[in-house]
Parts: sequence; structure tokens; C-alpha cells
Amino acid sequence: MVHSSTMKRKRCQSPAESLPSKKVAQEIDAGSPGKICQLICILQQYGLLVGITKHLFPKDLHALAATSKATYNAIFPRNTSRCSLLKKMPCDGRGVAIRNDLHKRSQFSQGAVESNQCGTVAKNRKVESRPCVKCKVTTCDECRIHCVYQSIRHPADEPDEFDNYSGFVLLDETEMGVLSHSHMFANDDLPNGAARWGELPHHDQGFLDIPLDSPTFVSPVEIEELISMDLGMRPIAAEVSSGIAHPSSILRAFWDITEKRKRPCCKTCLSNFVRRGDKTHTVCDCTLKSQFLDRWLCLRCYQLEQKTVEESTEGVADELSGLCNCGETLDDETERVICLWCYGEVTNPWGVIDVQSPTSTVA
Repeated sequence: MVHSSTMKRKRCQSPAESLPSKKVAQEIDAGSPGKICQLICILQQYGLLVGITKHLFPKDLHALAATSKATYNAIFPRNTSRCSLLKKMPCDGRGVAIRNDLHKRSQFSQGAVESNQCGTVAKNRKVESRPCVKCKVTTCDECRIHCVYQSIRHPADEPDEFDNYSGFVLLDETEMGVLSHSHMFANDDLPNGAARWGELPHHDQGFLDIPLDSPTFVSPVEIEELISMDLGMRPIAAEVSSGIAHPSSILRAFWDITEKRKRPCCKTCLSNFVRRGDKTHTVCDCTLKSQFLDRWLCLRCYQLEQKTVEESTEGVADELSGLCNCGETLDDETERVICLWCYGEVTNPWGVIDVQSPTSTVA
């Protein structure tokens, strides 16, 4: 006797479903040997990895890569992978944090408005970002080094008055006055392209004035002229007005950083330095602009560069003994001065300048 029975049939699979996929991840079972973590499979797909990294900061990516060797190899499979991914990530805002930590607001800046937001979080304006020339980490314009940060606006008391501005030189803590061209010229005499400043920062523009808490008057210095000065031909503060301390309060921070780069040495050591610099010429022609603005440098790398220069033992072994590191005695005939920025010779390190030079009036 034949009994009827109900038979269950499996759903018919399509050909695509029935074929095994080479790239499909196995079940997530991190504790079982032989199983592949699905996250690793995702990270191995470049398109997905890029999509993930666009929402991470560099420290987050490195923390993820450090969780295991497999994760590290999935994120950085080649030597060029790190730089490629770092360029696609947003600026992490660390430069602005460094500025806020080192720049000290003056007591005279009460009620002023500061504009120094990282480009990643800035809502009211677009801030340019590029990879740092040293570490390749994406860095916005607010998180890179500037010669003069003009980031503070002091609103005018009356409608017919100009706002006042201030900022900082490099990472020096002193708040400096910054003047626009409108403060220095009548409207009819404004240089071409010079417009009345608004609320946005105007880094490396205008005129650098004395510190806000300084009681001593010194004539303002045009920032463009200052940062374009050839430091191989003269010190940045070679001449000062009578009765003003040298260097003046306006140029002190620039004087400090440009003098630290210079090292006395003998002729033989000079030749060795020049070869190390791999230069097509042997004379220093550095400017503040070429060193800090033409290179898109994040503040962390800037600090590391300055630390390297300050801790360098190259050059004179003992200023009191007057000896080069190699033991050669230094005198007016044998002494040369090397620039640790470019390894070229500083031809006029002590400021013997032509009084007819148009730049000799800088205080």
C-alpha cells in the first residue's frame, strides 16, 4: 500500500547564488582558527577602505591598524598606502589645538573676536587643506604654520571707525598688533588689491605692530617685505632706531628663530655642509616666506624641525673657545657661517649692510 507523503523542497537557487564567491567573507568567528574576520575582508577592498578612512582621523586609522598584524597588512599593504590614505583624511585640528595652547591672549584683547577654527569644523567659510610636505597628513590652512597669524578682531566702537586686529608671530606666545592697509593709507592711496578687512583671518598680510601690552612705540613693518627678506645677505634686524632695544619688540620672535639657524664653522666644514644640502649653489638665500609659507607644513612637523635645529651640535663647539667642531681655530679669516635650513653659506651674518638699501630701515 502506497502512502502519500508531503515532501518539502528547497528553494531553487539561481546560478549566481549557487556559485562560490572567491571574495565573500566567511562567518565572523574571531575565536575559531581558520576563520577569516569579515572586517579584514572589508579593509582589503580599497574602495571600502577609502570610504572608511574619510571619516577617520590619522590617530584613529593608526589605532585600528595596530590591533593586529592582519589588520595592519590590510590597511597598509604597500609602502605607498599610508601616504595615499592620509591624503584622503580630514584635518584633525591638532594645529589649532597647538596654537591655542601656546598663544597667550593679552589683557587688552577682552571683548575681541577670535577666528581660528580648524577647516574640518568651520561652518561659515571654506578652509583650504593640503597634505603636509613632511608627514603627508592632511592639514588645513588654520593648522599649518604661518609667519603671522592674524586671527583676532577688535570691533570698532563707532560705525565710522576701522576694526582693529591682532595675532601672533609663528608660535610665539606674545599677542601682536596687526594693521591693515586701510589703517596705513588713505582710501585714494591704497595699493592695488588692498581692500578693507572683514571678519575672516588675514594671515601674513598687512603690517606687524608692537605687542598689545608694549609701552614702547616702534614703527610698524610691512609683513610681505619682512618675510621676503633675503636672510643670507643680512640679519632680519640689522638696523634699529636710536634708543630702541635690539631686536625691537616687533621683530624679536623672527630674530630668535632666524638666528638659531646659523652656525659658525671653518672653511673645510662649510664645504661638507654645502655638499649635504645638495644645492646647485652654495650661498644661503632663505626667506621666512620660502621656509614656512611656500612649504605647506603642519605645526607638529614645524615644532620637530625647530627642535632639530636647536638641538643640533653642528658648527662651533664652544663659543668661548672659538673652535670649530673639527678643532680648527675660528677667526676673522677662517670663520664661515652655515644656515641649518638650507646648508648654504650665510654671506653677511652680522649685518654689515648698505645704508642706501631700501630694506635697511626695518627696525
